[in-house]
This record gives sequence, structure tokens and C-alpha cells, in this order.
Amino acid sequence: MAVRGKDLALWLFFPSAVLAVFLPRPAGSVFFAFTLACGAWFWLHYLVYVPRARRASRRLGLARVVLLPVPPWWAKALLRLSGRRIDLSGVRRAFEVHVDGSRAAGVAEFCRVLERDLDLAARAFPGELFVWETAVPLPARFRALVREEARRGRAVWEKGRWPVPVFPPRRRAKGTVRRGAVVASRGIDQNDKRSER
Repeated sequence: MAVRGKDLALWLFFPSAVLAVFLPRPAGSVFFAFTLACGAWFWLHYLVYVPRARRASRRLGLARVVLLPVPPWWAKALLRLSGRRIDLSGVRRAFEVHVDGSRAAGVAEFCRVLERDLDLAARAFPGELFVWETAVPLPARFRALVREEARRGRAVWEKGRWPVPVFPPRRRAKGTVRRGAVVASRGIDQNDKRSER
């Protein structure tokens, strides 16, 4: 589970491990099993879930963006916990948008490729939910799409993190962290063509 599901797994792992050691059976056995499940959840995220999502994103033609599938109920819960509601009618799938900066080029090239990837993702999954949390600025044309969808009650973009604390507690070195969610009805280029009319 993405949108920091791995952090949630670690937050649950350590207290359940302590309870598993100190509680008598059968409660200790239950917490031991829960500790194992949290550990498996964390490692499956890195060893199976992320590599599979990266391969699927590359097959889709995305160069910088990785789309991690998220259970829709979890994405909806994060929106509610953050105090935001958007129109999710018709949404069957949700994706967390990750930006892969490992092969960073110049800023202009990075922004161009990121914009192209976001357009491809919106076109490939119209009417589905995309969520993100990043200090990377969104390309201007994608921000325009998010603003347009926000006017229709289908997007949110604001400062702050999702309500799952990062593990271990730490601060990002640079930039303002923003979280957002959008149900994109079309791609960026289509949005530009409509706005030019």
C-alpha cells in the first residue's frame, strides 16, 4: 500500500513487537503475528510492489513518473483524515505519483519530461484518482489542470503532508511539501486546447 503505507507499517511494527515480548499468551502470540505481518508489508513494498510499479510505468512510456497503485479506500481515507473531500464518483482505481529523480538532467529537460509523463498518465487513466506528496514543483500546465478540476470539485492541492507521519521522524531538506489529489478527466495537452478556444 502506497502513500506512506510503509511508514505506517514501521510505526505499527515496533510497538507490536514490544507487546509481543511482554504480553502473556495468547495476546503475545497475536501481536507476534501482527509484527510479522507489518515486517512483511514493509519489505514487500520495496522488493515486490515498487519494482512491479516501476516496470508497469516504463511499459506505459513514463520516463520520470512511477505510478504506484493504491487501494481506493486508503486514498479516500487519507483525503477524509486531511479534512478534504472531492468528488470521487466513478473512481475505480487510485495511483500515487512518484517522481524518479535518479537520472536527473538539467532543470528544463526534467520539467519537460515530467510534464510529458503527467500528461501520459492522465490520458492513460482518465477518471481515476492520482495522489501525491512532494517538494518537487508541479509543471505549470499540470497545475492549471489541477486548478480546473478543483473548480469542478475533483481536485485538491495544498501545503502539508498526508496524515501518516514519516518514519523515522525527519524533515525534508529543501522545498515546501505539498500534497494533492486529482481525478483528471483528460490530459494536459487536451486541457490547453480547450482553454485556447
